[in-house]
Amino acid sequence: MDNSSKVYSLSRFGGIKTKELKNRLGSPDQLPTVEATQDKLRLSFNSEIFSRIALLKKRHANEIQPLQDKKAELVRLQRAERRELSVQQGVKRHLLTKVGWNTPHDLLVHIF
Repeated sequence: MDNSSKVYSLSRFGGIKTKELKNRLGSPDQLPTVEATQDKLRLSFNSEIFSRIALLKKRHANEIQPLQDKKAELVRLQRAERRELSVQQGVKRHLLTKVGWNTPHDLLVHIF
């Protein structure tokens, strides 16, 4: 049986005669059933997989933390830049309306 619970014939898969398998493994009646072996593998496979998943999640969290910190710093800087740009645009808009120009286009028309 493989890890996906697919059942194979030992004599065909291993190239061993049935009589030799009986001598090596004993009576087939005393061997565990396919279902019992599948259940046992499923239980052991799951506990091993769950422990590996937990380990990988912890490792990934540690690896991604510097990237998340860098992202947070970039977001903070971009927000500060946007606030500064908004203030500058507000001042520019105020100055343009103070002299009677409503849009930057009006400024260009007066310059050229």
